[in-house]
Amino acid sequence: MLRNIHILLTYTCPLQCDHCFIYASPRASGKLTPTQVTHLLEQTSTIKTIEWVYFEGGEPFLVYPLLLSSVKRAKRLGFKVGVISNGYFGRSEEAAMRYLKPLIALGLDRIYISNDRFHYKNSANSPAGKVIEASIKLCLPTTRIRIGEPQLSEQDPILNNDLFRDETRSLMMVGRAAEKIQFNPSNNDWRSFTFCPFKDLEDPESIYIDPFGNAQFCQGITIGNVWSSPLHDLMDQLDIALHPIYGPIRLYGPKGLVEEYNLAPLAEYQDLCHLCYVTRRQLVSRFPEYLSPSQVYNLQN
Repeated sequence: MLRNIHILLTYTCPLQCDHCFIYASPRASGKLTPTQVTHLLEQTSTIKTIEWVYFEGGEPFLVYPLLLSSVKRAKRLGFKVGVISNGYFGRSEEAAMRYLKPLIALGLDRIYISNDRFHYKNSANSPAGKVIEASIKLCLPTTRIRIGEPQLSEQDPILNNDLFRDETRSLMMVGRAAEKIQFNPSNNDWRSFTFCPFKDLEDPESIYIDPFGNAQFCQGITIGNVWSSPLHDLMDQLDIALHPIYGPIRLYGPKGLVEEYNLAPLAEYQDLCHLCYVTRRQLVSRFPEYLSPSQVYNLQN
């Protein structure tokens, strides 16, 4: 059952990371308005199983007044609230505190900060690192997200803080990563990718709403638009088996898309997400209402 909703306040981001799966950048379009966020949170409140609301992007601190009003509204509705950021605003610890203190006053439950070699060349002395230090000093529960890096030793002093969590995620060859990052041929046979271990499509726990209103269990694959139909109606009316993209993936994994639509596979893929993304990109023109927005596939609207 749905327990989490992730609201992408904007696709715009001050960074343009090679690994970004939604092609966020300083030039990316799409931003929610305060009225839209209020409308979306009211829709969310009708789904009684949802406990957490996460605000992210792009980079949500680029729309700081909107972020503040969104957190305030979500807390008033009784949700636990998290914010996901790359911490670009941490030019100094003092600057980081200026941004964090109003969120803490509103009752923010946890902040997630990306700090790794994909976001910053020197993650040991990055703006994100200063935000992490400031948030812990302010007693704000904090999670550091690191992409494609080994687990740290438990001797790392920051790991000994009860407010801190360290979350390491694998690099996935989707979005900009599929285009920008060179990988060693893995000799993975596309026919072996018969199961998606990352999303439970029968009983999803999380849903993402992008700045255009697209509702997605996996970014880039849409079940409908919340501006056209309320979220609870989209969920009630959804039949995953009949969805042209989720349906084949549910039954046969990413390889199901290749077979269902008789596509020519590449000789090699880095991982199952790479197969899924490349195959979906081939299908965007055929299923634009389900594979959207087009900018997530680096295609012009």
